Amino acid sequence: MRDLRGELSFRHFAGLIHYDAAGVNRVENGIQRPSLGLARSLDSYAGGDRFVALLLDDHAPGKVGGRDRGSPWEVLDVMRRLRSTDLGEGTLDSLTHGVHQLCRQYPYRPAAELRTDSLELMRMIARLRSGKLTYREHRELLDSAAWLALLMGCVEYDLGQRVPAETTRHSAASLGRETGNGEIQAWAHEMASWFALTQGRWPEMIDHARQGRALAPNSGVTVQLAAQEAKALARMGDVKGTREVLGEGRRALNRQPVPAHPEHHFVIDPDKWDFYAMDCARVVGDNVLAVEHANEVMRIGKMADGSERWPMRTAEARITLAVVAARAGNLDEAINDATAALNGDRQCVPSLLMAARELDRELNERYPHVTIADEWQDSVAVVQRAAVEAPAD
Repeated sequence: MRDLRGELSFRHFAGLIHYDAAGVNRVENGIQRPSLGLARSLDSYAGGDRFVALLLDDHAPGKVGGRDRGSPWEVLDVMRRLRSTDLGEGTLDSLTHGVHQLCRQYPYRPAAELRTDSLELMRMIARLRSGKLTYREHRELLDSAAWLALLMGCVEYDLGQRVPAETTRHSAASLGRETGNGEIQAWAHEMASWFALTQGRWPEMIDHARQGRALAPNSGVTVQLAAQEAKALARMGDVKGTREVLGEGRRALNRQPVPAHPEHHFVIDPDKWDFYAMDCARVVGDNVLAVEHANEVMRIGKMADGSERWPMRTAEARITLAVVAARAGNLDEAINDATAALNGDRQCVPSLLMAARELDRELNERYPHVTIADEWQDSVAVVQRAAVEAPAD
């Protein structure tokens, strides 16, 4: 390999053959034996099959690491090769870091961009999985793929891509079952409960929320699952049940540690509790409490420079204020708040349309002979078109 590298640095040469620089260094200096993946990369760079042939010859019957079959060190050498891997040093850590970085960008980054980068990272995981891996590496790769699939499913649903989102969610759940990761499975149920919320399937919401809580009873996802169950009960008219389940969720939240990165989509942010409670209060008709929670959501979400920390939460808070204003007879205020809610750059299309429909019902019931402001109608139409026209890939 030294003759191929010439005067190139290990890092430069590794980039040319698409391999880990530290691994190239260790192989060239005799610290680590070459893998089949490295041999193929070298042959692809040099042309021919010299390096693969050398490697296969070294592994031929009668040879174990260049020693005779009867060597007393044979078992040790075989065990060493069983533990060897095609993954470069630090690759898994870098991959895990990349997945978490994308999850932390969910609140504010344009959904289409986030899906594109997530898909590219998923392809990288698929390529890595085809190499030689230890059991631990294989499991960690699958867990990373599952978290990434959960994120992609959320982003797809934000874009209005129902069928791809459900397929991606199902794949994440399957990976979670394969690795025995109850938290991943619970988040898959949380997503299913959210999908059912925006589609008006309340009993299904409750089923998924309860199944998820059973899979990861001590995880932070139980807080969000309790919130989803409470939202369903509120829409079914069960005010007492709504309050009881919200209470359970609040107690579960109090048991969770303070997160280092509350913006991570699969970490329970304590500040999100007002968002959950706001939705339930609006639906059951507790206007005072709904406004209190909505104002708190907007206060927390405002950055020092005036930008929105949580634009999707803020949008639904504005819809809540619009609903309460409509109930109080303040039509102009309701239209202004609602229009502002639909004009944000980062949107969850299904959730916004669900809230918009709730406002429409209030307006139609209370102002049947008043034409809804054209600006509001135009904004709703834009969101609806985005849901219909969103590409599946």
